[in-house]
Amino acid sequence: MVTVQAFGVDVFGVIARWTEEVFQPQRDDVSYAAVQKNPLEDGESAPYDSLQEAVDAFGITAPIVPQWIPERFVLSSVEATSKMRRNVIAANYKSEDGGLQIHFKETDVIDLSEFEKDNIIIELHSVEGIDHYFIYDSDYQKVFWQNGELECQISGDVAKEEMDKIVQSIYKESE
Repeated sequence: MVTVQAFGVDVFGVIARWTEEVFQPQRDDVSYAAVQKNPLEDGESAPYDSLQEAVDAFGITAPIVPQWIPERFVLSSVEATSKMRRNVIAANYKSEDGGLQIHFKETDVIDLSEFEKDNIIIELHSVEGIDHYFIYDSDYQKVFWQNGELECQISGDVAKEEMDKIVQSIYKESE
């Protein structure tokens, strides 16, 4: 419990989600992200034309896809992979001055992976009841969060203000 609280999870502000296979803490005011269907066999990968198309293929209805990406970035690939009954959806964007990556990894427990960072403090931003951890690693920005069964990460060569705008756009209707 101490470790969970160290990650900023409000243990007393969550309720439990219990299915036949999973017991998971969940906030009652947050849209819970879950994979509802799996179009891939174990060990299989598939390309998609957009990040939203990939998320839709897995039946994920909670808001996790940014609606705004800086104009200088062009989508170069979206791929979903199923490994050991865990799904990963990854989108890669490129620009003349760098890249931007968005990853969603299916997990059945609160499992915030370790991320490399400089000796810079992590900033916590709560957006729509979900804690987002912003890491500023030199000129490379990272944000990660857990929504239901998905560990989510965005990282790239963007300004701090742009990363914040990308995250805020996840919870807005398509413009």
